[in-house]
Amino acid sequence: MNFLSENEFESLCPPDKSCFFTGHRHIHGSDAAWLSVKLAEAVISAANAGITAFIAGGACGFDTLAAETVLKLREDKRLPETVKLMLALPCPPAAQSLKFSLSDKVRYETVLKKADGAVVLSDKFTCTCMHERNEFMADRARYGIAFLRPGGKKSGTSHTVEYAKKKNRLLTFLIDDVYAVLLSELIVQKPGRTYSINRKSEN
Repeated sequence: MNFLSENEFESLCPPDKSCFFTGHRHIHGSDAAWLSVKLAEAVISAANAGITAFIAGGACGFDTLAAETVLKLREDKRLPETVKLMLALPCPPAAQSLKFSLSDKVRYETVLKKADGAVVLSDKFTCTCMHERNEFMADRARYGIAFLRPGGKKSGTSHTVEYAKKKNRLLTFLIDDVYAVLLSELIVQKPGRTYSINRKSEN
């Protein structure tokens, strides 16, 4: 995995061909099975619609699951080999993973090794570096896949979603037992609007 400058990173992530991930750090046991399935479906749909770069932020929980999903789908040849996993890290890996559990740190390091490139946005951890990382991703990708629990308290994920909506990004929502419209269906819609289909989970 190569560490890149911001310019190098942007050259590999054309906005119209890039999709970022945002979601909660804690995934409840009841969410794990359906979320993995719907996330894989959304990633495949995005790639079929022309996305060539997926951008993850390196956090625990959804970020890690999303990165692992892209890597696994590519390894299983369910994604083209040309599809890239890119990481936008808020601070150096040692600082970002300092308080991770052992198992989370192992998963983090595996993703780091297998990713196609990463940019480190701050040379140290700061109180704002996570928000800056989230906005960096939304600034540089026209599309996003989000895991946002409805009715929850304010969080980094909710901030990122609101910021992305202000930037007229097209978002696919994976919300508990409600599966939002796939990215390939969103691309033909008006930028800046979000859509969801209310239906019961198949699980």
